[in-house]
Amino acid sequence: MFSPQEIERIRLGLVPGQMEDKWFIYWQDDALYFHRSWTGICVYVVRFEIDGDSYRMCEADLNREPSQYSQTNDDHDAAMISYLIDVLLLEREAEFPSEAADEGKAALEQWSSVGRAMLDEPREQSLEEFRWAYENGHVEFGPTVVATGELYEQVASSNTATQMDSETSLPISSGQSVILSEEDTQHASLSLSALLRGAGLEPSEVLLLRHKDNRAAKGRSPYELWRDDRRQFQSYQSVQRVKYQKMFGRPYWAAFVVNAFEEEVFAGIWKSARQYTIKEARPGISNPQIIDAPETCDQYDTILTQRLSELIGKLIIDWGRGKIAWAQYADKNEKRVLEIRQNEDDPFPGFTNFREPLWRIPRLPQTWISALANCKGVYLLSSPKTNQQYVGSASGESGFFGRWSDYAASGHGGNVQLKDKETRDWQVTILQVAGSADTESDILAYEGLWQTKLQSHRLGLNSSLASTPAA
Repeated sequence: MFSPQEIERIRLGLVPGQMEDKWFIYWQDDALYFHRSWTGICVYVVRFEIDGDSYRMCEADLNREPSQYSQTNDDHDAAMISYLIDVLLLEREAEFPSEAADEGKAALEQWSSVGRAMLDEPREQSLEEFRWAYENGHVEFGPTVVATGELYEQVASSNTATQMDSETSLPISSGQSVILSEEDTQHASLSLSALLRGAGLEPSEVLLLRHKDNRAAKGRSPYELWRDDRRQFQSYQSVQRVKYQKMFGRPYWAAFVVNAFEEEVFAGIWKSARQYTIKEARPGISNPQIIDAPETCDQYDTILTQRLSELIGKLIIDWGRGKIAWAQYADKNEKRVLEIRQNEDDPFPGFTNFREPLWRIPRLPQTWISALANCKGVYLLSSPKTNQQYVGSASGESGFFGRWSDYAASGHGGNVQLKDKETRDWQVTILQVAGSADTESDILAYEGLWQTKLQSHRLGLNSSLASTPAA
């Protein structure tokens, strides 16, 4: 049961302030909606009814689309809804409804479910500040801007974000929280050592590796090798300098690769054993122009293990300040877990923050491609070398991704002014995302407006202003 004061706080919902906030929760049409913060997928819709002087939850719609949400246990979801309301909206302690058998897996499950809410941290935004933002302005959420009165329609960019393809209605119990003692409640941040021990490894057996090679050729950084060709990445990692032979003698290597956001992403745990010193000169895997001299490198036999394999691509740690020291002993250098993501791909940065070179467009993570293909609007092409710019629009079926793929393939996308330009390294950003009701004429009007604002038809590469097609 919830008091009138508590239901008032519940109606305020929750807007995620950072990637470690796992949920976007809002009140709409007398129901409470729970969306995963980065995918935008709606997982729960909870309804309430008045019971005397209090309120109680009476019914919930649960997402049962396997591609969006894997849970199938109604009782677990009922307990999870109560837990999320208690912890995220009412900011009170509650027992996490874990299905895991051991404490290590339960901690992982809790982090995946609620992120930094499991830590003893004050909320960055007060309820009063949140109310003001909700009632008076726009609130940034993931890849979209959510405006008052448009919460349900604008919650995310894709259609799947605002619908529940398969639903079950479930009566759920009133919101009861189990108050734990301070000794029973974990307030410490999750550590990498705890995860290693939970996987049956002592940190003293493990060498930590942070792969970031500033000498790598374009498209062949350690992260790109790992993302695009795991065999090539394993070949890259299995060759190490002779002078580090003692350090690399540890039987297990826990590898992390640094992505474009400077995040340390877990790449897996390898069992390793030195084989021999390489006698001949060899070109480097990340950059064939760099030749390793004879007898300067050792070849290791490395085998990717199943330990913590479920966290590959999902676990993000804080390496700390000593980033130059890219190989460290796990038992002497504790690493804090920052996040355990739902999916392996990098989180989409949002349309406002999106900026990538054209050559990378075909190689973007699948979740990014999906987001870009489902949205249309106006974009800006700019050259970091010449400072030239071009304003264009994407109104086709494949949205931004389809239009930019044309540029990546041809170099000019059919634009006359770009045919004699080297556009491979040009960067593309989004100026405006069109609404779902906007027509092609509307998008062309937006394009012309941006060309006028940026003067790209006079100072840039647009030959003329965009115009609405004839009827």
